[in-house]
Amino acid sequence: MVILKKKKEETINAEQIKQIIEPEKEDVKQEYEESEQIRVEEPSVPLFVKLDKYKDILDITNDIKSVLFFAKNTLAVQRQIEILVNENRKLLEDSINKLEEKIMFLDRELTKPGVYESKKTEQQPEKEIDNVLDELRKQIESLKSDLKSIA
Repeated sequence: MVILKKKKEETINAEQIKQIIEPEKEDVKQEYEESEQIRVEEPSVPLFVKLDKYKDILDITNDIKSVLFFAKNTLAVQRQIEILVNENRKLLEDSINKLEEKIMFLDRELTKPGVYESKKTEQQPEKEIDNVLDELRKQIESLKSDLKSIA
């Protein structure tokens, strides 16, 4: 924009003002037209959509929703399966450990008969001692009866 300076002796008449303002109006008008062209060239969204296209869009969105729902359910089922697999794996490991302990116990008992025989031999002296004690009791009883008969 041009700044108008008034000289001391000069006066500006209306035609001179028009000549000064006219090019500026042209510039503003040209800028406005260029901006309008840019707006027209931009792709715009239609205000109205045909009913068939709207139904197609709704069908597509419903299909997408159903696929998402199916995917979520699939993931949930997969998580549950993983939990069950982990639980079953733990139960199987526990069962294997118990079975291994029992087999080791049986192996020890069956492959070391010395322990079993030592238990047997320990029981035999007890029986022998019981037999010896019984015989000693009988002898004591017989001696007591002999003492009674002498006295």
